[in-house]
Amino acid sequence: MKKYFESKAFDKANSTILVDEYITTTTQALNKVCIVVTHDERLKAYCDKVYNMQDGILKLEK
Repeated sequence: MKKYFESKAFDKANSTILVDEYITTTTQALNKVCIVVTHDERLKAYCDKVYNMQDGILKLEK
């Protein structure tokens, strides 16, 4: 897991590996929730629910 955190920014390949192999697989296997805060729209594809913040208010994306 350490190799993913060696740089400050994730490139496309490493961010996909991190989300797909670690976050998705681990949270499903452990039956846990993972909350991700990001500006990267690509991560929405891995989420069951997506919330957007506008004017300080969280809204469920439909």
